[in-house]
Amino acid sequence: MDMDNFIKISALLCALVYQMTTVSAQTVSKDFFGKTSDGIDTNVITLENSSGMKIKMTDYGATMLSVIVPDRNGVFKDVVLGFNTLKEYESQDRYYGATLGRFNARIEGGRFVLDGKEYRTTINEPNHNTTLHGGKNAFDRQVWKSKTYTSSDSSSVEFSHISPDGDNGFPGNLEVTLTVTLTNNNEIVFLYKATTDKPTPINLSNHIYWNLKGEGNGTVHDNILTINADKFTPHKKNFIPTGEILPVENTPFDFRQPHTIGERVDSDCTQLKYNKGYSHNYVLNRESEKELEFAIRVVEPETGRALEVYTTQPGLLLHTGNVLDGTDIGKSGKAYQRRSAIVIEPQHFCNSPNQKNFPNTILRPNKVFKEKCIWKFYSVR
Repeated sequence: MDMDNFIKISALLCALVYQMTTVSAQTVSKDFFGKTSDGIDTNVITLENSSGMKIKMTDYGATMLSVIVPDRNGVFKDVVLGFNTLKEYESQDRYYGATLGRFNARIEGGRFVLDGKEYRTTINEPNHNTTLHGGKNAFDRQVWKSKTYTSSDSSSVEFSHISPDGDNGFPGNLEVTLTVTLTNNNEIVFLYKATTDKPTPINLSNHIYWNLKGEGNGTVHDNILTINADKFTPHKKNFIPTGEILPVENTPFDFRQPHTIGERVDSDCTQLKYNKGYSHNYVLNRESEKELEFAIRVVEPETGRALEVYTTQPGLLLHTGNVLDGTDIGKSGKAYQRRSAIVIEPQHFCNSPNQKNFPNTILRPNKVFKEKCIWKFYSVR
């Protein structure tokens, strides 16, 4: 064999070895999770990257089941609250890890007017007379279709769902996809897309409960937050926005500089008393309309785990697990106590179809709803 051929063959072998090792760095698997109460099969989809970070999702509600990430010492733990069985997800009503739609958050009175016509949506929060997270048996209760992809530097699962015209009172046949990608940089990328054949409100988000110490391990009071927002939307006692957009300055809602959650969460503040903690929409500072921009940073000082969120959406709901009361027993057998998690929902604003001064949430035919979010994990010393 002459030297030129030897060099060519060696190069091809090196390329083949490189390709095999990089492809194997990302893995995807799909396993049976259980049958719904209606007898529909569901699956668990697992994505794992080259550093050992692993996420698990189920096609029931396009729900995040677990996210396993390292701390500053390389110790991996699951940082998402949830359960071990499908039956437990079906029986709970706190939206653990679920994708929310058609309309995340609340619609006051279960009504809105669109193009001169009044629509009535399902009231599933009767004590407040509101439609919450899309109504009864909404996106969080549906079995989505799923398919997976893998490449040398990422792995993905694409969930898809068709919400029929009149679903919970919303107009139009709405086709939705959520593509979730895990990268080798320890980032989870959410890409939402939707189209409709009639004008309809839409507000898609996800309801993951995070505890960066590890699920079931104490409260989030010592989590250090930085939120890129000068303003927030206060709400009434029934959690519906007043319509005002107020500055965070000189309030317990000011996280423009780092503060722990516990520092001011029990302040003598009417807004905090309504929720028994933080559960408010922040108006994010944005330099563009649709580019990814920094929204929030969460640092857990004991483990050094940190999470940054980047989004294209105009708002961010911060919820500090105020409704958790110890009755839910999680994956590790521990009770989920009050404030044992933080929920971060990039979103449009609550009750937007009834608030003309809020960013538009109406999707029209021949237009594409598209929003993106990145959850970036790392550790600090």
